[in-house]
Amino acid sequence: MKKKLYKFQIFMFFCHMQLKSKIKKNKFSMKRTFLNDFSLKKKYYKTTLCPLVESLSCPIYHLVQLKTNRYFLSNSLIEILCDMIEISYNVQIQMINSKGLLAISYYLEKASREHITVSVLNSILKLTKYLVLLPNPNGAILLKQLLDHILFNPSIWINCSVDVQTKLYSYLATEFVNDLNIYINIRRISAVIQTIHAIKYYYWVVDPRDRSGFEPKSDESMRPNKNTVIQLRAYMLLFIKELVTKENGVQQEELQALLNYLHTVNERK
Repeated sequence: MKKKLYKFQIFMFFCHMQLKSKIKKNKFSMKRTFLNDFSLKKKYYKTTLCPLVESLSCPIYHLVQLKTNRYFLSNSLIEILCDMIEISYNVQIQMINSKGLLAISYYLEKASREHITVSVLNSILKLTKYLVLLPNPNGAILLKQLLDHILFNPSIWINCSVDVQTKLYSYLATEFVNDLNIYINIRRISAVIQTIHAIKYYYWVVDPRDRSGFEPKSDESMRPNKNTVIQLRAYMLLFIKELVTKENGVQQEELQALLNYLHTVNERK
């Protein structure tokens, strides 16, 4: 309970700081607001979940006074969002009806790479594990949206630190795919196609414009170095292998996606 209250205090502190910074760019006094009534807290979260994610890359003023690193509040914001999805049925319904995870993925794509830290990834992975075991129908719907829009979305992860990307793809290739509760909830064909797409357009080894004739979707100056890309691709290929070798073997759509990749990509490695 103390941990939840502490997170909520950070959340409210963040809200006031961002609002004040938009009103007074140079001088302003920050005020903390604490809501004691739980129903008010829940209502406040419900009406501000998605709009607050837009503030991920907003400038944070008076950082010296905060005595913390620039991205501490961003980590806390994502953690709070994930926690609220876990503990509130109403928030789950709102996220489904408003496609909230799609909105969150959009702002994560637009956020600077420093905002998506290992702590942010850990919060998302924790939410994934929770949704897998959620007994009500919301779990399956939210899990599908979380996988499609965030976890399997290379646009979010390609410019993150090597630590974040390595943790993500090593997790997908091992613990994630080998967890039976998770595996039975994966849209396998979609996961295979999305991963092949990520390798082709984001984690290429040789620039495809000259050798393969298509435009990549990742900026070479922002990507990890070549050796790291090869290592990350190894995890991604292992993930695909683990998916397609389970149960009834390779599906027609999966085989077609793999063949299309081999026919259209010309790389030395």
